[in-house]
Amino acid sequence: MKKSSKKRKRSSSSSSPKKVPPEIVAQLSEIWEKKIKKKNKKNKNVLPTSALVIIMTEDLELDLDEREISGFVDKETADKDTFIRFAGPRLFQRQQAMRAFDLFDEHGKGVVIREDVERVAASLGESLDETEVDEMVNLIDTSGEGLLDPSAFVRLAKSVGL
Repeated sequence: MKKSSKKRKRSSSSSSPKKVPPEIVAQLSEIWEKKIKKKNKKNKNVLPTSALVIIMTEDLELDLDEREISGFVDKETADKDTFIRFAGPRLFQRQQAMRAFDLFDEHGKGVVIREDVERVAASLGESLDETEVDEMVNLIDTSGEGLLDPSAFVRLAKSVGL
């Protein structure tokens, strides 16, 4: 594979501070307001962190690992700013990964196959041999079937700190 002359700095941690676009802040603020009205009528400034973890994993479909969850739930409650600071970069990362997935999944199959990887590489001016394509696919294919679903792209984005 040809090496690009441009080097991109990658973070080793998915929890590193990232600039969160205003539309994500607005989306999380709206979610906060809806949940605060339902779950916490007494104190409108905080929610239980356990409820926020459920919101992040179920409503926002964020893939949080044990380390991230334990780092977030070290307190019993969290305020809106804490929620946005924690969920914002992760939601942005997930959206970016899904955009990348959509670029690869040109025909909306719901999975990316090796031919999709070859096509995208070629469109970027990269000439990959069969072994290189297999290595790229196998890097994030947890099933061993050669089919990459959207969650594989999210895991990849998380592992390289995109």
